[in-house]
Amino acid sequence: MANIGPPICQPTADLWETAIPRAALILGSVLVVTQPTPAQAWGDLGHEIICEIAFQELSRTARRNVKRLMKLDEEYKLFSKSCRWPDHPRIRPAEHFVNLKRDSDGIKSDPCPIADKCVITAILNDMRDLALREGNKERLRLLKSLGHWVGNIHQPVHVSFKDDKGGNKIDVDSPCYSNLHAVWDKCIIKEAIGRDGRKVAIELRAEISNSDLENWAGNVDRLDKKIVIGWANESFEIATRADVEYCVQKDGMCRYTIDEKEFAGTVKDVNADMAYLTKHAPTVRMRLKMAGVRLAAILNEVLGR
Repeated sequence: MANIGPPICQPTADLWETAIPRAALILGSVLVVTQPTPAQAWGDLGHEIICEIAFQELSRTARRNVKRLMKLDEEYKLFSKSCRWPDHPRIRPAEHFVNLKRDSDGIKSDPCPIADKCVITAILNDMRDLALREGNKERLRLLKSLGHWVGNIHQPVHVSFKDDKGGNKIDVDSPCYSNLHAVWDKCIIKEAIGRDGRKVAIELRAEISNSDLENWAGNVDRLDKKIVIGWANESFEIATRADVEYCVQKDGMCRYTIDEKEFAGTVKDVNADMAYLTKHAPTVRMRLKMAGVRLAAILNEVLGR
């Protein structure tokens, strides 16, 4: 596998102008003061954070190839921003998530248990096709979509249940005023982590150790269905924890409520207050970091040769 750490510090203008060693980055992150910025959705902010972490963890060759492909993009100049693209407009909708049965204890051998395609097959197929090196315009498209899929598979409620649309049928009130899916998509980041993607990426990357690099992505040179299924099962385990309140475990099933096996038209409420957001912020921070490291390892393997 191409080297994934420690990173070569030649950042783009996303974050800073001069090269900063990892030790200095860690010290500097302590001094960052987050300033209010316009609210951004997870589809933008979360993906930007993940893809900026990934970009900064690329090998010299992989970074050069990513920058070369990005020069062909007519809309996005920076890779971190381009990972929004599959949401604007939403392309390949079935591949943004993976659904499981209510009595499932995780994904086994079938990567898309109740569908023909899902985020797992999207990652595997786009990585394969990106490695074929056939046409730069097509490779640019695959680069942007692959970055998005790797982000999505690390968002816990993107690995969930079809009947309630991954928590979209669960209401929440202040401070998010939306639904439980959106809480994990954007509100935890915005309210409990930070609204400035650049500063959040600096802070999170400074927390990543060399052992994290190895533990999270040490086997990406052998990336196969089993490994990507493992990433999805990590998200599913989080989504179905009791304290997330997405579902209720009873009789071997993750039920919509204690009285309803599946969503049947009655919208329930979860009190996703600041205590809830603060409690789950460390989990979201970890998933953002893991996604960034794993995406970097994939791109180093495919574009770093």
